[in-house]
Amino acid sequence: MQHPHALGPSVLIIAEGPSFCMLLEQMLHDIGVAATTTIDEAEAAQSWLRANAVDAVLIDSDLPKASALAFANRIRCDTAQFNRYLPLVLMSAKGDAVLMHQAVKAGFDSSIPKPVRRRQLFGELKRLLERPRVYIRSPSGYCGPDRRRRVMSDYAGEDRRREGSFQLFTENGPVSRDALEALHRNAPEGANMDVLLVRGAQVIDSYRLDSSANLRRANG
Repeated sequence: MQHPHALGPSVLIIAEGPSFCMLLEQMLHDIGVAATTTIDEAEAAQSWLRANAVDAVLIDSDLPKASALAFANRIRCDTAQFNRYLPLVLMSAKGDAVLMHQAVKAGFDSSIPKPVRRRQLFGELKRLLERPRVYIRSPSGYCGPDRRRRVMSDYAGEDRRREGSFQLFTENGPVSRDALEALHRNAPEGANMDVLLVRGAQVIDSYRLDSSANLRRANG
């Protein structure tokens, strides 16, 4: 039976310590997250995300070598990711201004304090999943949530919405938006490409992209 406050199908946890990870998994399941994956190393998590879809990532700031901040920056800039605009949440016992500023610059959506509280975890994930952020890439190199005071909801620019509300799939598996554009540019004349929009395990819609840049629903 579906949880009455279900947040979505999956969350990735990046943290060390079996006890801490088990506690987070239990909290997530209790608040309606159907699936969790735990990885204890940031670089391994980046590789995993190139081939797997999740709705949000929780990462511990206490990973060694400041890898939590580096992870966020790498994910946002990694064109091999098929969803580099997914919610990233930093878990930290250090609420100092320097760390929070670094987290913002790295591209995190938000942070929650440790020890993690179930109610706060639920509230933060609910906010991020139900109200998708607008993501931008700036000339300065920043890639992450648009934190300007006003963001027009009908902005039609290249990065007006994150890809995290759905995943892109071709017959060869999940792809990033950048990879899809490259495939389309290099497609032979007259070639068609079927593209699926998938949220979790649910196919939202299907389209056929032809070599003349026409996009239409696959069923007509």
